[in-house]
Amino acid sequence: MQIEEREVEKTSKKKDKKKKEKKVKKEKKEKAEKKKTKKKKEKTKTKEPKKEKKEKKKKDKKVKKEKKKTTEKKKTQNDNGGFDLRAKPLAKDQIKIKILDLVSEANSYQLVRKGANEATKMLNRSQAEFIVICADVIPLEILLHLPLLCEDKNIPFCFLPSSVALGKSCGLTRRITACAVIKSERNPIQRKIDSLKAEMEQMLMQQD
Repeated sequence: MQIEEREVEKTSKKKDKKKKEKKVKKEKKEKAEKKKTKKKKEKTKTKEPKKEKKEKKKKDKKVKKEKKKTTEKKKTQNDNGGFDLRAKPLAKDQIKIKILDLVSEANSYQLVRKGANEATKMLNRSQAEFIVICADVIPLEILLHLPLLCEDKNIPFCFLPSSVALGKSCGLTRRITACAVIKSERNPIQRKIDSLKAEMEQMLMQQD
């Protein structure tokens, strides 16, 4: 009986040891898992401000680029009556009124082709007397091929400040970007056209 009791005690002790060992292992695992979760949280916290910093840097760069563009535009516009510096020669005062009046008169004789595309066609066909381009068109790049064509064809051109005023002179209620006064064999206003062309050429010479 005593031997059996001793064996039972031994087995119970072994079981207790195993239980204790299991508990210790569980506690160690739990501690290790808690440490991992803490580290992950800390990493996520550190990552979030890094992302925010990157986003801020990108925004700052965009703002700087926009500021540079606006300052460059202002610089180019201030020296040309508030318009782009590339819009030269810019007709002002009396010559501007002469151009608008002559375009209106030419339109009554169906000697005006309206719009940048039509003006380009007349230039390519060498049918244009002169070209009028509007300086208030944005972006101006869509019209900058016209001065180059005019120079190639030796046809006078100039810029006007208002696309609305040019549209009215062309008999339209909307804005117009450019127009061409075309050649005609029977032209009752040829003298006026020739005198205005001479004035435009003087403007171009002064610009150079």
